Amino acid sequence: MCAAWLACGYMFGLAAFKEGLAVKRWAVTGMVLGPLAYPLFNTHKRYANGKTLERYEAIRRF
Repeated sequence: MCAAWLACGYMFGLAAFKEGLAVKRWAVTGMVLGPLAYPLFNTHKRYANGKTLERYEAIRRF
């Protein structure tokens, strides 16, 4: 059981790195919550991606 939570922490850290999010925060969240952190991660990833797209659109308009 403990190994599963450590593996979740590693995988969330890796996914956060690939998406440009805070690695330590998501690694610890993955270790604490395990697979239950997945919906939270997806929501945060979409929110961060939306912010980036909004900034890109604002720059593109000028």
